[in-house]
Amino acid sequence: MLTMSKPVILFRRALVCVMALLLSACASYIHTPLESQHNSSPLVNSDGDVSIFVYPEQAQQVKLEAVGEDSNKHYRLHRLEFSSYGINGQKDNLISADFQMSKLPGKNPLLIVLPLYGSYTYPSDEISAGVASHSDGGIHVLNVLGEQFMWDWEALGQASDPAQFRELMAQQAERIRVNVVDVSRIIDWAQSRPEIDTDRIAIIGFSHGALVASIAAVAEPRLNTGIFVMAGANPHELIASCQLERTDTIRNMVQQRFDWDLERYREELEPIFAPYNVARYAGRVEPENVLVIDSYYDTCMPRSSRDALWEAMGRPERISYEYDHKVSFLSMTPLGFYNMRHIIYDFLDKQLLPHTDTSSLLAKD
Repeated sequence: MLTMSKPVILFRRALVCVMALLLSACASYIHTPLESQHNSSPLVNSDGDVSIFVYPEQAQQVKLEAVGEDSNKHYRLHRLEFSSYGINGQKDNLISADFQMSKLPGKNPLLIVLPLYGSYTYPSDEISAGVASHSDGGIHVLNVLGEQFMWDWEALGQASDPAQFRELMAQQAERIRVNVVDVSRIIDWAQSRPEIDTDRIAIIGFSHGALVASIAAVAEPRLNTGIFVMAGANPHELIASCQLERTDTIRNMVQQRFDWDLERYREELEPIFAPYNVARYAGRVEPENVLVIDSYYDTCMPRSSRDALWEAMGRPERISYEYDHKVSFLSMTPLGFYNMRHIIYDFLDKQLLPHTDTSSLLAKD
């Protein structure tokens, strides 16, 4: 029988301890509980009018095809597809989603998952599969696919003068409205489905998808629950400050080609994105139905933007991972012991699974 010497045993134990510390570090966060007594109020000179997200009722040609049995025994997998309300940035302007339909009888709640759009599919794919597995069929999951970027970054980079840049940026901003309206149209479809309990519909979005999800939350009274991961308010600040390749490229182009400083860039963007700034609509949601997850040291979403989102939502429960924007997503992986996933599961369990009366995400008059 082979035996290890005492130094080897001690070394291995020390190595295990070091690895455990490194892994747990990916799940380090600051928890801010719900401030139940706080009443948020709209910003000065803001009427909070969400009428820009109202759309005419029209028949939808919805394509829903069974793909087969899901790997989870409690679900059947379907592919949902229909035309977007406008230009949404996706191929052929389609809304495409994977619908994990529960096999459980009766009406069950629905989770709508919005992606990063054109970036990593890991967060939305994994949370969709994870919620399905965790709930054992208790929650239908609709994973909206966003294989292409919502915005045409290449077109923005080709703007030859300030007027053209403003026009192109306004077109990109309009895509936010289109995707918010498309969330409502997904809910229209859900109301036609006998297996979905439309009093219990939740939405979760990641990064750019969370921007859409947060605005949908204030505009759409049929949403019961909202979870916003790595998001913020004040889109003009995000675009002007975010230190990611795409935003860096456009910012550098603008500053060099138009001789704008950073403050001028921010000022030019503010009126374009004002209608799509969730901070304009503060006080429209019930904070107990919201979970905000962000990155404390985010170099893409500035602190002012993250705080503005939290304030607009009425200071709900907030989880702030002590890392940068991208690194914080590791808390969803084995490196972070799936910490973020379990926080999301627990919140959804509390909001969706108890068979009791639930309030609308939209604040009551």
